[in-house]
Amino acid sequence: MQSHADNHAIVEASDFNASPVRTVYWGNDGAVYKVASVEALQTQTNTCNVAGGTSLKNGLSITQLYAVGATSAGAGAVYGGTQDNGSFKWSGTDRNWTATFGGDSGASAANPADANYLYGEYVSLRIHGSINGAQANPTASYIYNGITDGDPANPQANFIAPFVLDPNNSSRLYGGGKCLWVSNNVKAATPTWAIAREQAANRDSNVTTDPYYTYISAIAVAPGNADIVHVGHNDGRVFKTINATAVTPVWPELACTVPAYPVSFRQVLRLTIEPTNSNIVYVGHGRYETTNLWKLDSTGTTNCTNIGSGLPPSAVRAIERHPSAAGWLYAGTEFGLFASENLGAIWDAASDGPANVSVEDLTWQNGNTLIAVTHGRGMFKAVVGTAPGCNYSAAPTPVAASAAAGGVTVDVSSTSASCAWAAASATGWVTPAFSNFSGNARVTLNIAANPGAARSNRHGGRHFGVGGAGWHGTRVWPRYRWRFSVHHRQRRRFATALHDGLSWQQSDARFDVCRERNTNAGDQHHHPHSGQTV
Repeated sequence: MQSHADNHAIVEASDFNASPVRTVYWGNDGAVYKVASVEALQTQTNTCNVAGGTSLKNGLSITQLYAVGATSAGAGAVYGGTQDNGSFKWSGTDRNWTATFGGDSGASAANPADANYLYGEYVSLRIHGSINGAQANPTASYIYNGITDGDPANPQANFIAPFVLDPNNSSRLYGGGKCLWVSNNVKAATPTWAIAREQAANRDSNVTTDPYYTYISAIAVAPGNADIVHVGHNDGRVFKTINATAVTPVWPELACTVPAYPVSFRQVLRLTIEPTNSNIVYVGHGRYETTNLWKLDSTGTTNCTNIGSGLPPSAVRAIERHPSAAGWLYAGTEFGLFASENLGAIWDAASDGPANVSVEDLTWQNGNTLIAVTHGRGMFKAVVGTAPGCNYSAAPTPVAASAAAGGVTVDVSSTSASCAWAAASATGWVTPAFSNFSGNARVTLNIAANPGAARSNRHGGRHFGVGGAGWHGTRVWPRYRWRFSVHHRQRRRFATALHDGLSWQQSDARFDVCRERNTNAGDQHHHPHSGQTV
């Protein structure tokens, strides 16, 4: 018998006292087990193997999940964190899940453009990561060294602490404890960590000075703008910065007098930024109230609107917007999943899928597959509408770079956060800092030095050369100049039906950033045409 160390129920068979073979049933964090003869049981080892017992799971889907991350890259993968059963990856084959890390798990994330990078955590912000997640049997190891809030000897974070990948930069990850922590090289074997926000002051010292209420409980980064980040706290407050990537970001509180917000010491459980307006954030709170889902609009003076009055009095643990359908909003509560087609004016309960169980987290895969994780009935998915087409644009165009070695940036916009794409170069003097992206992102291009003279050329009726420009005082340096275009290739396969444990086929998309480059006049006939992949 492969059992679990945490047992919660032991029940004898009805004829236990009358039968010479006394049968016992065990309920634990690993499901239900039958011991035909309690006398035949042997001592359990530290590997959880117990001779004489039989699992009665047989497809019983009662896993308690906390969070989910999903990627459409490669063969696609879903990564989930469970209550005391570790972190697991599912790659779309029947109900075959692969464990990467044991013990309690919590927040989860998957690099949307590279299935090798998966992130989970043990308790109190002890983050672990996998760099071989695309393999059949991935492994994970701790990467939280440097996050002092996660010190096992003195943890200063929630038992299940929040962390999120920046949707604009897959090398940046934020984690919340007493402070907000950030790593800008989370893909490294040993990431470095820094404090992005110091511990918040007490909300009201007349109510409590317990530091627990200052801990960060939710984090959200705006798709398309890495400088806009929101954090929520155990005391119910929400703070926002519009310069998150600065050395010292500023974090004003989002609050209203009428209606009164923040709510009274109700933990922030979820933050979701409106994809069409990064000044709007949806906030889910704890406790059993009908004022647990709010829309905060900080476009000018902050406006606070309760959009949860149509929901049951429940904690709101998950919030998602549809990637392309205007007005479609989803809320995961302790009474199940609810949907609105008018941003919360009217709510309807889902008639199938998770039913009336606590929905802990929601995420999208492939642009139209909604994944829901529950605390007690496993994981579900549903195809909602048609996957949005992946269209891209880049700005600025053209881009100029000094002849001295350095870097330039290009902002690539996508029609959906689920659109995965790659930046590539066919020349040795332009190298993208990172190659795989998803949704909106800023691409940094590292440019090698050019010791040659300024040059220009005309080809295909377009002028895309540039003359020299003054740099370093009076010295004249030539510059490179190029235009960017986008070239999209998409392969699409039809999705299959959903359910707990799940099986589906994924669609993928990739586009290459293309450029027109300068050449000398003698190279004119070898110049790449506009739109050629580089």
